Amino acid sequence: MIKKIATLLLVITLSSCTLKSNNSESQNSINSNDEVVLLLTGAPANQISFTNRIDSNSANASTANNEFDKKEKVKQFYIDFRSYLKSNLKDKFNDWNARVVEIENGDAEHSGVLLSLYVSTRTIEELGQSVNFRCFVPSSAAKLTDVIKGIKLNDIVKISGKFEYSDPLMIKMQSTTGTADIADIFNNPEFFVQLEKINKTR
Repeated sequence: MIKKIATLLLVITLSSCTLKSNNSESQNSINSNDEVVLLLTGAPANQISFTNRIDSNSANASTANNEFDKKEKVKQFYIDFRSYLKSNLKDKFNDWNARVVEIENGDAEHSGVLLSLYVSTRTIEELGQSVNFRCFVPSSAAKLTDVIKGIKLNDIVKISGKFEYSDPLMIKMQSTTGTADIADIFNNPEFFVQLEKINKTR
């Protein structure tokens, strides 16, 4: 079962949407004021729990004895994390704090807007760790797109929605470090989500 999960994870990671290069550092950089707002202004307990788990998985993977040991550990971390999403979060997030780092138009075949949202982690300064949510909002979702029209890059927002799965077992997530190695899946991860609500907080 774990071998199958590892294979499927690699397929998903390799076939996921191509990530944007990080050449716009000023747009995506985190400053201390943003960090304070994200963490202290009404961040739900389950958001902090979620990011703590990612930090813990990433840190524990880095202490592995070798690359094989690391990959085996991360396979189990992934299974436990998926169970946490399903059992504790019911695959949902509600009124989580985030910072808007990308707002892009869809392509000719997909009318709408593509959003990238930074979700704060508790140990950002210690680990340099980040968690991103990526979502596509179709033009047909008029209530959402109307709100998005009034949002700017780096705005702090409250978001609600669902985590996406490529199948019942596979969370749609990938590392943003530029590697397709399964062992790095919890390093600066990006989750593909279905956005249901977004509101600007400041």
